[in-house]
Amino acid sequence: MQLEARTERGDPEAMYLLGKRYFDGDGVPRDLHTAAELIGRAAENGIVEAQYTYGYFCCYGIGVPTDKVATIRWYRKAADAGYTEAQYGLGYMCDMGEGVRVNKMEAAKWYHLAAAHGHAGAQCNLGILYYNGWGVRPDKREAARLFCEAS
Repeated sequence: MQLEARTERGDPEAMYLLGKRYFDGDGVPRDLHTAAELIGRAAENGIVEAQYTYGYFCCYGIGVPTDKVATIRWYRKAADAGYTEAQYGLGYMCDMGEGVRVNKMEAAKWYHLAAAHGHAGAQCNLGILYYNGWGVRPDKREAARLFCEAS
């Protein structure tokens, strides 16, 4: 398989793509441990989508032990690179206090970034923060606007 050869040569993009195939069982036997190993290697080599995906695996114990602190670390790398899903995930982790202390201001920061890219979950959760004045100045109009955008 071409992806395997590219992976053996150290191609991080190929590592990520092959890891996804192992996760899905697409042309190879489904193997979550191998998927996590390959996607983790791709993440370490700077593949932003792999950083988010590996963080997700750490969050839910997919092929690796559950580790919310590692989730935060990987989500932050991908979020800092502008990956919308990671921005939402990091906002959620800060909002709920998973892997970090609850920090509504930090949650609002990450939700804002993801909401600006049309992420409905971020728009809704940011609306809740505005509605209640958690981490942001209370603003029912902004909350309503965000709820409408999210729907």
